[in-house]
Amino acid sequence: MDDNLVTKSEETPTSGDFKIYKFEIDQTKSWDLLVPSTVYPPKEDTEMLAKAIIDLKIKDGLAVEIGCGSGAISLLLANLGWNVVACDVNPIAVAAARGNIAKYGFQKMVEIYEGGIGEGFKIPKGTSLIVWNLPYIAPDMDLPERGSMGLLEDAAMVDDEKGWGSRLLEEIESDGEIGSDAMCLVVFRTDPVSPSNPARWTERGWSARVVRSIRLGPERIDAIAFWRTGGNLEPMRIKNCASTMDEAFKLPNSKWCRVISETQSAGRGRRGSDWYSKNGDLLATWRIGGDVLAHFSPGLLQICVGAIVADSINAVVKWPNDILAPNGKKIGGILIESRDGSGIAIGIGLNRVEMEKSDFSSAGWEETVGEIDADEVFQRIDSGLSGIFEENRWVDMPHENKIKELSWKSLSKFLSNGTEIEYRGIRYRPIGISGSGEIDVIGELGELTLSDLDFIDWKSNILH
Repeated sequence: MDDNLVTKSEETPTSGDFKIYKFEIDQTKSWDLLVPSTVYPPKEDTEMLAKAIIDLKIKDGLAVEIGCGSGAISLLLANLGWNVVACDVNPIAVAAARGNIAKYGFQKMVEIYEGGIGEGFKIPKGTSLIVWNLPYIAPDMDLPERGSMGLLEDAAMVDDEKGWGSRLLEEIESDGEIGSDAMCLVVFRTDPVSPSNPARWTERGWSARVVRSIRLGPERIDAIAFWRTGGNLEPMRIKNCASTMDEAFKLPNSKWCRVISETQSAGRGRRGSDWYSKNGDLLATWRIGGDVLAHFSPGLLQICVGAIVADSINAVVKWPNDILAPNGKKIGGILIESRDGSGIAIGIGLNRVEMEKSDFSSAGWEETVGEIDADEVFQRIDSGLSGIFEENRWVDMPHENKIKELSWKSLSKFLSNGTEIEYRGIRYRPIGISGSGEIDVIGELGELTLSDLDFIDWKSNILH
């Protein structure tokens, strides 16, 4: 991301019921936008969305902006080369946006309509990019400024009870006109969560990648890119196999291959150990392009995958990649293999219910997320893995620092009860994850970076 490509808006007072906002891009393009008092003006979230659009690797095609307000984002899209269809439920916003578009000569590239999702506006066939800076004030929130809003401001700022993000998702999926490789770039308030929750997209088989974020006081605002996981291609499903890892490597080279089996006869865990499973468990392998290792080390890849899987089933991850129930019993594990010219395989085995054998006992995901089947668990993990590791023609992979942040946040759930590490007879407290996926600790001998499992003994109240 190049922060030389920035946007900023500056307000100029006027004597009428409108103000002039300067919307500037990269110090080479600036527009003075006339914004009536009942229209949402360009603000910090608008600027963040503009930066996210500039970050996109694709710069042309048909884009749709929902809730266009004064037309700032539509102007940006047209300037970058997009043909734009925009809408707003506020007729004053429509008039202002049309005026601003005409002022700068983009009438042939931008069409603006009065309406919105569920209110007469239909997303055109052939749309490849959908953009929406969602309203995020909860409809039941009693704010002092809420009382001063008119109906038009309320429509621009207040979320729907069901969530406008969910209504957009329903519109896209029911319409059937949006291509499988289309991208949605949507701005959500994620802290505190508004009725529009991005998790509803991933639950429906969409991948999500946060491309920009800002803090506005106590609130976190994210620009999130959504796309259909794996181009909407179904995984390979088989009844039985020796190992889903082996089956995945038999498939033709592809950037996002997945194999899921009902049973396997020769499943294996880390260091060649056997993996026991029963009918109803999740047995799946993802095969992804080997160039992922150009972005992330194998160790960081391993802990990040563990974090994604654990978060998908409300479990915890123990470094480097054991998936545990809150009581400390193992629910499943992860095996990562690479083969020259064949990419990387990520094998995941998760138990649905607890298992008892003479030499071990394990937990199941029904203890953490209830009675859901393996297909739903697979979809959650599929979306989560894709959001980080699937190569995408629209947006770059997350930076290593983002992967470390995600991994540490998930691992911290395991460490939250005071878990420590005993290494060669000395106690240490985990303090972070290294760029290689090793665990950073601190103790009486200072700070160390540990990687050798043979000498690490976890000391936790929840481990048996």
